[in-house]
Amino acid sequence: MSAAWLIRRRFHDGLQPINLGRDLAELADLIELCFADSGDPDLRGVVGEMRAMSRIGPLLELLGGPGSMGLAVGYVWRENGHVVGNVSVFRADAPPEAGVGWVIANVAVHPDYRRRGIARQLMGAAMDYVAHRGGWAALQVRRDNEAALGLYRSLGFRENGAWLFWYRPSGLRVPRETLGAGGRFRILPLRRGDWRAEYELARIARPNGMGWLRPVSARYFRRSIWSELWGLMCLRMERRWAIWEGGRLIGAVTLRRRLDMRSDEVVLLVHPDHRGGPEAELIRFVTERYVGAGRVLVAEHPAEDEAAEAAFRAAGFRLRRELVYMRWDA
Repeated sequence: MSAAWLIRRRFHDGLQPINLGRDLAELADLIELCFADSGDPDLRGVVGEMRAMSRIGPLLELLGGPGSMGLAVGYVWRENGHVVGNVSVFRADAPPEAGVGWVIANVAVHPDYRRRGIARQLMGAAMDYVAHRGGWAALQVRRDNEAALGLYRSLGFRENGAWLFWYRPSGLRVPRETLGAGGRFRILPLRRGDWRAEYELARIARPNGMGWLRPVSARYFRRSIWSELWGLMCLRMERRWAIWEGGRLIGAVTLRRRLDMRSDEVVLLVHPDHRGGPEAELIRFVTERYVGAGRVLVAEHPAEDEAAEAAFRAAGFRLRRELVYMRWDA
């Protein structure tokens, strides 16, 4: 009796729900292999967490499995007893007004088993899961991954914009001549009462939302004294500045402390009628005056915005990755 026969008998091949007790270690290897060139700075941490959890996988199953614990659920594909494909599904962390949403992630097939229809069957299982619970599903895919884009389009997903992810290393010093002379616009702090103007600017400048699972919502801009105090208590520093022209808000920039406490996010908004002017000065203003030593800067900005791209590059940002967001309504 061969070892291969014993493996196949224990773990049947094909599509099956994920089993935390036995799958996590192999899933970590698969995801690391398939997404090694994704440019995702968090990949190493995610894979490390999966491997750590795999050591207590049987205990997690005894506690009720992933769905009962708020973890991602999903499906794997096995060949000869080994995990060669995966898809994960979890509830989207989106504002209530966006409705019930689901994220489909970690769609991965081992390179040796691609072009056999495995990804399509995994996606079909994930979409069935969403359909039985209602709502919409979203996913991200690299813009240069034509095979994946074609698959998702054929399944009914529609594109919701392409986004560039920028990264600026800590301690970077950019010569002033590279940043430009500046001084054309007067940059002022955004007051709490200006939130409606900033909200309207965002609706025009970001029709596809503020980013991944971040629709343009009034709650994102409306700030109370209590919310600001809570942010200070949690060390979630947030500052906003703006450029006004003729009493009209034409550009704004936000610097926000991220949860990792080691990096800050830059959010840039410029009215379409004024693109090519405020971007460079807003980015320079933030990087020159408010970024301390040791701070990493990141930004998620819509693609095909040449003025913003030039401003980020001039300030020392590097393009990390380019993703297309896609959505499917069940």
